[in-house]
Amino acid sequence: MIPGLLTALLLLAQPATDAPAPPPCNANLQVCPVIDPATGQPKVWPVDIQGFQDDVETCVHFAGEEAYDAARRREIEAAVRRHCDGSARAYPRLLKRYEKAADALARIKAIQAFREASL
Repeated sequence: MIPGLLTALLLLAQPATDAPAPPPCNANLQVCPVIDPATGQPKVWPVDIQGFQDDVETCVHFAGEEAYDAARRREIEAAVRRHCDGSARAYPRLLKRYEKAADALARIKAIQAFREASL
Protein backbone atom coordinates (compact mmCIF):
# COMPACT_ATOMS: atom_id res chain seq x y z
CA MET A 1 0.00 0.00 0.00
CA ILE A 2 2.79 2.45 0.87
CA PRO A 3 4.60 2.04 -2.49
CA GLY A 4 1.34 2.70 -4.35
CA LEU A 5 0.74 5.84 -2.31
CA LEU A 6 4.27 7.06 -2.95
CA THR A 7 3.89 6.47 -6.67
CA ALA A 8 0.64 8.42 -6.69
CA LEU A 9 2.24 11.30 -4.80
CA LEU A 10 5.19 11.38 -7.20
CA LEU A 11 2.86 11.47 -10.18
CA LEU A 12 0.90 14.35 -8.64
CA ALA A 13 4.09 16.26 -7.91
CA GLN A 14 5.26 16.15 -11.53
CA PRO A 15 4.27 19.11 -13.69
CA ALA A 16 1.64 18.39 -16.28
CA THR A 17 3.04 18.35 -19.80
CA ASP A 18 -0.31 19.22 -21.31
CA ALA A 19 -1.33 22.08 -19.03
CA PRO A 20 -4.89 23.26 -19.61
CA ALA A 21 -5.38 26.38 -21.65
CA PRO A 22 -6.10 29.53 -19.64
CA PRO A 23 -9.76 30.44 -19.35
CA PRO A 24 -11.06 32.61 -22.16
CA CYS A 25 -10.88 36.31 -21.52
CA ASN A 26 -14.08 38.09 -20.63
CA ALA A 27 -13.32 41.64 -21.74
CA ASN A 28 -16.39 42.87 -19.86
CA LEU A 29 -14.76 41.95 -16.56
CA GLN A 30 -11.03 42.30 -17.01
CA VAL A 31 -8.18 43.10 -19.30
CA CYS A 32 -7.25 39.86 -21.02
CA PRO A 33 -4.28 38.02 -19.50
CA VAL A 34 -1.09 37.66 -21.50
CA ILE A 35 0.43 34.19 -21.53
CA ASP A 36 4.21 34.08 -21.15
CA PRO A 37 5.41 31.79 -23.96
CA ALA A 38 8.40 30.63 -21.89
CA THR A 39 6.29 29.27 -19.05
CA GLY A 40 2.83 28.90 -20.57
CA GLN A 41 1.47 30.72 -17.51
CA PRO A 42 -0.03 34.21 -17.20
CA LYS A 43 2.76 36.78 -17.29
CA VAL A 44 3.67 38.42 -14.02
CA TRP A 45 3.78 42.19 -14.42
CA PRO A 46 5.61 44.73 -12.26
CA VAL A 47 3.67 45.85 -9.20
CA ASP A 48 2.89 49.30 -10.60
CA ILE A 49 1.46 47.89 -13.85
CA GLN A 50 -0.63 45.34 -11.94
CA GLY A 51 -1.79 48.13 -9.61
CA PHE A 52 -2.76 50.21 -12.63
CA GLN A 53 -4.80 47.31 -14.01
CA ASP A 54 -6.46 46.74 -10.63
CA ASP A 55 -7.35 50.44 -10.38
CA VAL A 56 -8.78 50.48 -13.91
CA GLU A 57 -10.87 47.37 -13.32
CA THR A 58 -12.17 48.76 -10.01
CA CYS A 59 -12.87 52.12 -11.65
CA VAL A 60 -14.89 50.46 -14.42
CA HIS A 61 -16.77 48.38 -11.85
CA PHE A 62 -17.79 51.31 -9.65
CA ALA A 63 -18.53 53.59 -12.60
CA GLY A 64 -21.28 51.14 -13.56
CA GLU A 65 -22.77 50.76 -10.08
CA GLU A 66 -26.16 52.14 -9.14
CA ALA A 67 -26.47 54.41 -6.12
CA TYR A 68 -29.63 53.13 -4.43
CA ASP A 69 -29.26 55.41 -1.39
CA ALA A 70 -27.11 58.30 -0.12
CA ALA A 71 -24.58 56.08 1.66
CA ARG A 72 -24.05 53.95 -1.45
CA ARG A 73 -23.70 57.10 -3.56
CA ARG A 74 -20.91 58.35 -1.25
CA GLU A 75 -19.20 54.95 -1.40
CA ILE A 76 -19.34 54.90 -5.21
CA GLU A 77 -18.15 58.50 -5.53
CA ALA A 78 -15.19 57.82 -3.21
CA ALA A 79 -14.24 54.68 -5.15
CA VAL A 80 -14.49 56.49 -8.48
CA ARG A 81 -12.32 59.34 -7.18
CA ARG A 82 -9.73 56.94 -5.84
CA HIS A 83 -9.56 54.44 -8.68
CA CYS A 84 -10.59 56.41 -11.77
CA ASP A 85 -8.64 59.54 -10.89
CA GLY A 86 -5.71 57.46 -9.65
CA SER A 87 -5.50 55.41 -12.83
CA ALA A 88 -5.82 58.55 -14.96
CA ARG A 89 -2.83 60.07 -13.12
CA ALA A 90 -0.83 56.83 -13.30
CA TYR A 91 -1.16 56.35 -17.07
CA PRO A 92 1.28 59.06 -18.27
CA ARG A 93 3.73 58.18 -15.49
CA LEU A 94 3.73 54.52 -16.54
CA LEU A 95 4.15 55.44 -20.21
CA LYS A 96 7.25 57.42 -19.31
CA ARG A 97 8.67 54.80 -16.96
CA TYR A 98 8.28 51.90 -19.41
CA GLU A 99 8.90 53.75 -22.68
CA LYS A 100 11.81 51.43 -23.54
CA ALA A 101 10.09 48.17 -22.51
CA ALA A 102 7.91 47.22 -25.46
CA ASP A 103 5.93 44.42 -23.78
CA ALA A 104 5.19 46.51 -20.68
CA LEU A 105 4.26 49.52 -22.79
CA ALA A 106 1.89 47.40 -24.88
CA ARG A 107 0.28 46.09 -21.69
CA ILE A 108 -0.18 49.60 -20.26
CA LYS A 109 -1.77 50.78 -23.51
CA ALA A 110 -4.08 47.75 -23.59
CA ILE A 111 -5.25 48.48 -20.05
CA GLN A 112 -5.86 52.12 -20.94
CA ALA A 113 -7.77 51.09 -24.07
CA PHE A 114 -9.97 48.86 -21.91
CA ARG A 115 -10.58 51.83 -19.57
CA GLU A 116 -11.52 54.16 -22.41
CA ALA A 117 -13.81 51.60 -24.04
CA SER A 118 -15.56 50.83 -20.76
CA LEU A 119 -16.25 54.33 -19.46
